[in-house]
Amino acid sequence: MTYKMTSNHTVIRTIDNALIPADPGNRDWQEYQAWLEAGNMPNPVDEPALDDAKAGALAEIDRQGGERRLIYITAIPGQDGTYIAKQNEALAWVAAGSPALGFTGFPYAEAEAAMTGDTVAETLATYRAQSDMMNAINAQLEAVRISKKREVMSAQDVAAVQAILANLEWPQP
Repeated sequence: MTYKMTSNHTVIRTIDNALIPADPGNRDWQEYQAWLEAGNMPNPVDEPALDDAKAGALAEIDRQGGERRLIYITAIPGQDGTYIAKQNEALAWVAAGSPALGFTGFPYAEAEAAMTGDTVAETLATYRAQSDMMNAINAQLEAVRISKKREVMSAQDVAAVQAILANLEWPQP
């Protein structure tokens, strides 16, 4: 009979791949403990293949990057289109010289201003400031995401991939 360990320190009996719970009252756990006391050692943890480790790390980097972005945005269906439309309105307003009065053709800003009591110009200035802030944040997040993915792709072993993930630091809000 042989056993092996998993990465989360679970014991598996190799003959039938049964998971052995670390429960002193469990008969399989008692047999495993007797097997250890007889001088036996479980097989080591199976290391993931380098390609699998890289694929998992790349997905994890993307997941974390997306999670960081959610700190700053509202993630509901269609909201990204709204953000783009507001940004486009702000850019068109700036291109027109940022007039304070006498302009139309900004449906998002006009509707929001009617609800908030701000002027259309104030609303467009807010859109511009929010857009500038998000561009700066996204640039920082994207720099980390791309650089860490490049590091993962050039890693020579699983330990290096794991170290990249363990030391991954994102810009703080």
